[in-house]
Amino acid sequence: MASGKCHSGWCERKRNYGYGRRLGYAALSALHDHYGSTDHYQTKHSHHARFANFVRWIKEHYEIKDARLIAAAHILSYGEHLLESVQDGAYSVSYAQNLLSTVNTVMRCLRHDRKLYVSPSKLVGRRTHTRQNTPHGERNEDVEQAAHALEQAQNPRAAAVLLLARAFGMRVREASLANLDRLFHEARNQGKCRILEGTKGGRRCDDRCIPVEQDQWNALEYARAHSPKGSKNMLKQDETYLGFVCRVINPGRPIIQLHGLITYREMRAAFAVAIYEENAKQLAPVKRKPLDLIAHLKALDLVSRMLGHNRRHVSRAYVG
Repeated sequence: MASGKCHSGWCERKRNYGYGRRLGYAALSALHDHYGSTDHYQTKHSHHARFANFVRWIKEHYEIKDARLIAAAHILSYGEHLLESVQDGAYSVSYAQNLLSTVNTVMRCLRHDRKLYVSPSKLVGRRTHTRQNTPHGERNEDVEQAAHALEQAQNPRAAAVLLLARAFGMRVREASLANLDRLFHEARNQGKCRILEGTKGGRRCDDRCIPVEQDQWNALEYARAHSPKGSKNMLKQDETYLGFVCRVINPGRPIIQLHGLITYREMRAAFAVAIYEENAKQLAPVKRKPLDLIAHLKALDLVSRMLGHNRRHVSRAYVG
């Protein structure tokens, strides 16, 4: 690794490579340096939040507060700690892998090299992408109660996102940015809606059509009633998506958790299970092993198309 000063104040001789005196702050500065200060907000936030777990651990066990002192042995020891947490049932394999992946990413950003890279799967085991637990939010009554609580808390836009996610299988971003006027006209004229705005990874296509029945109508009408004046979606005209998440979505999370729904993403899983069971005429795999394999595969294909990823194996993360 080259010594001396590089871009954004990086310096091998300075504490935390010149990114700041506190390790946690230095990590965030390094992430900004790597990803840019005006983009990849969610990625930076996720890495910063997960790296805080490592910061607490390494301070407690090794009293290290300077990234220059972190060695491969420390990260391997952290991996052993995470493996114990997985074996004790405190962490899932996927979460432990994410924690280690974040350490890899942040240390690469801090050091400007990959010398401390570790393999998350080798240290804590391979993750499974198949859902193991029945999703929360299968009962519409539970979702409606959580939506009512959000409205009572003066957060009806979060309630609208929750209802749209459950009724249409939308991601939070899709529900937030959906063109409600277009959805309404398509539902009225065609009896189905295309999910086009806010889609992930450029997967915008006309094939993702959701049939509109009473649950979809209820969610759509509620969202239109609480859409800000002059807006076609759930954001105000002068509001960014990041600001919407910070001011509306995140404050709603504790409320939906109080009603046993865990996350907004669980609504998408509950939608997937409902679609699977309706079309396969059997319980979702997360509840019971499929009896009719042909119906199972056809239902998986339908779920993958309606969720917007068109990959059968990804559907298993929702229906088992």
